[in-house]
Amino acid sequence: MRPKIESNYAVCESITTAYIGILSHVISTIKSTPSYLINPKLFRFQLEFGERVFPSVTLCHVNPWKSSDDPMVVKTKNDRLSRMVEEYKTDASDEFGLKGTDKSAKANKWAALLSEELFNGYDASPKANDHGYSYEELVINCAYNTEGCNSSHFSEFNDPSYGRCYTFNPKGTQKSSRAGPFYGLRMVFRTDQSLYLPWVESAGVVVTLHDKDEVPFPNTNGYFAAPGEAASIGIRYSDSKRLSKPYGPCTEEKGSSDRIFYPTYNVETCLRSCIQKKIIEQCGCYDPSYRRKEGDASPLCDSKEKMECIWAILNGDGTDGEVNDPTLGCNCPEPCAEMTYGVTVSTALWPADKYIPPECLTNNKKKTDATTTHNPDLTREERDRRRTEAAKGFKNADACREWYRENTLIVEVYYERMNYQVLTESAAYGIIPLVSDTGGNIGLWLGMSIISMIEWGVLFMLTGCYCCCMKPPKNPEEEEKERWKKQQKKEDAKKDPEAPKEEAKPPSESLYPKENDVPLPPPIQEAH
Repeated sequence: MRPKIESNYAVCESITTAYIGILSHVISTIKSTPSYLINPKLFRFQLEFGERVFPSVTLCHVNPWKSSDDPMVVKTKNDRLSRMVEEYKTDASDEFGLKGTDKSAKANKWAALLSEELFNGYDASPKANDHGYSYEELVINCAYNTEGCNSSHFSEFNDPSYGRCYTFNPKGTQKSSRAGPFYGLRMVFRTDQSLYLPWVESAGVVVTLHDKDEVPFPNTNGYFAAPGEAASIGIRYSDSKRLSKPYGPCTEEKGSSDRIFYPTYNVETCLRSCIQKKIIEQCGCYDPSYRRKEGDASPLCDSKEKMECIWAILNGDGTDGEVNDPTLGCNCPEPCAEMTYGVTVSTALWPADKYIPPECLTNNKKKTDATTTHNPDLTREERDRRRTEAAKGFKNADACREWYRENTLIVEVYYERMNYQVLTESAAYGIIPLVSDTGGNIGLWLGMSIISMIEWGVLFMLTGCYCCCMKPPKNPEEEEKERWKKQQKKEDAKKDPEAPKEEAKPPSESLYPKENDVPLPPPIQEAH
């Protein structure tokens, strides 16, 4: 009895150990699987140092178009901008609907709607439609990395809200290896407020920092610099690389598609494309403030009725609890790869009380009459030169400095430091760690390896084949009866040797028994 007791004890011990191992494995798997299903992320912050490409800097005048009161601007027939200025000042007509408390905002929107007409008119006849600002009219002095720069370092950019703008480093060829204002972009701007449109509320320039492949949006991402100030803009570069679904809501979508009407994708281009699509669908025309799909044949929104339609979409009337959000329903997630520029803006008084600009030292003469430049036969460069002389001619240096304080400003754009931050997201618990943990739990709690799992798989496969293909075993009683019958036949054969025997089976070489009864042909006779 003792060996039997020890045997039962060993069996119980093995079963108990197996149950504990299986239970521990199940618990470990239950704990590790949710960690994979929630898609956790790791954030890696890396600080790098080195030479960086200087960002593209787009500079625009706050006043998009020179007022037609300027003798330099030749008034042409059907000058809608002149008529809009007249209506804004006198309320004499209602062509543009500039009435009420929001007449200034509507005038700005009308100026944006007329921008395409003004740009096209300038391209067709620069002399007669020079409502925009030239580089010479805006810039007094320019320097980059302690070296002088001129109009060849800039490219023109037409913005509907701010007119003709100028972009420094449009192709991303300029690089910066040192930090500080002396090694960045430094420009002195002229902002002659006597030429401002009557609805422009502020004076100065708008500075927008962006990548060379991005479209600048001064009315959304711009920084203002006011006359009489030196604006110092320090920038910090950062690079972000996020994970898309299922780890996060960011998108890897690119630009120039059926949904995005801009060359690159970001949240702003997506929202603007969505708004333009709404305007085209509801108003039957397009707003030049936003780009449209290439090949779209919608007409320009240039009537009072179309303007009211656009105004309702962008602002609404607020009645019945209406939400005044034109981006409602737009699906615009953050891009997975994004480059951003952090900005720190500081200002100082310009010019200082004791500082005399160089132009004031060489132009101490009586201010010339600007009307002498009102000659449509003059070239654009000559008119710019004459206007510059008219703006800089003063009786004395103090009057010149006072004019500088009221109508000029300085903008400095530079890297605060040359180190930059790189943010990278990675999967914290992916499929490979999950498989590794599962294999480790199986080996720890069940004592199995990949070889054991293969052997178990082969065993299950063979067992399945055996169960499916083998005939079921016969009943023991039937087997006993068949065995008795065979034994009985053998005994009968021994007692009666003359009993008929069973018919012999055909030879195994032939698959068709009937062929064995066919007589063979006679043998071939040898010739004598």
